[in-house]
Amino acid sequence: MAEAVVRGRFPCTEELALTLAALQVQALHGDYLPADPKVVPDTVERYLSDKFLRSMPKDGMYQGKQVTSKAALTDYFNELHLQYSEEVCERHSALMGMSMVDAKHQYLRIVGKWKYASASLFSVSTPKRTPSAFILAVAEDSVAFLDSNTLEPFETYQYNEIANFGSTTSTVNLKVGSLVKLKNIILDTLEGPDIC
Repeated sequence: MAEAVVRGRFPCTEELALTLAALQVQALHGDYLPADPKVVPDTVERYLSDKFLRSMPKDGMYQGKQVTSKAALTDYFNELHLQYSEEVCERHSALMGMSMVDAKHQYLRIVGKWKYASASLFSVSTPKRTPSAFILAVAEDSVAFLDSNTLEPFETYQYNEIANFGSTTSTVNLKVGSLVKLKNIILDTLEGPDIC
């Protein structure tokens, strides 16, 4: 599930993402040590989604200037990276004394509350739907299409509604409905062999 969080396939706010990152660091490295060179530099890239690390300034401004040049954008992302690193380190230090096992359990308790936490998640797209790119969640009892931004389901099919489900290297094919009226759904993906 940690990979799904980092890949942006888990619905979380910036606050929750920072908390989960701190719990990951605690679970893997133990108590916070301010000068530990193996923990601090890679923390942000390993435990935070690009959704946050590559987010543009809301108003397009950084330090009072419009972010238009490559240099200004690089400065902005470096500053964002530093802010997130400091925030994760601060939250990690607040976990002082929590065992590595307890940190793992806390992390799993948080992510386990999401309905699709145990589902396999895949990036798919189709020009015939809106939104055209979304997440396919293959869960224990159903297949759902999740909005890529909110990760909320916008279409769900229980397995008893699926007549056929297969994939090739570049597509996923679902036939849903009853034998009287079947609907064929073809989705493009780079993860076809992993889906079926």
